[in-house]
Amino acid sequence: MIRDFILNDIFDIEDIHARVSEFPLPNFASPTNIAQKTLLVDDKIVGTAFVHLTAEIGLIIDDKLPKLTRAKLIQELFITLIKEMSQTDLEDYHIYVVPESDEHYVEFLKNFGFERDKGISLTRFNNEQSKSECSSVIGSELDDSSSNKNRPNS
Repeated sequence: MIRDFILNDIFDIEDIHARVSEFPLPNFASPTNIAQKTLLVDDKIVGTAFVHLTAEIGLIIDDKLPKLTRAKLIQELFITLIKEMSQTDLEDYHIYVVPESDEHYVEFLKNFGFERDKGISLTRFNNEQSKSECSSVIGSELDDSSSNKNRPNS
């Protein structure tokens, strides 16, 4: 069962979180949480889910510029963006480094307070096709796993 999160749920959630996650416990009172749910099985709290607003920083810059010029521009950009972001209620912002960029770029961004995420980042776009796909996911996975049991090993 899924229901709206209430503050008293935090005690059970803290216990579960301590066992299953290396990430810091989220701030459940944050105004950036626009949806918070509690997951229950037989009236026992077994988890929580929340939608937390965050910001993604996108950067497109001409790769023909000298590295030093790009570095200076990025430094100026982040000084400006960090000031602007501190004026909002947002608690975090992300930047995704594409594989074409290298580890030097990742290390450079750490100078501005960015940290490597512990998890694997996934993106879901909110469109009509993806809405209709959600209802059939579990059924198809169960069908696939049960049909695999009946297949002979190759």
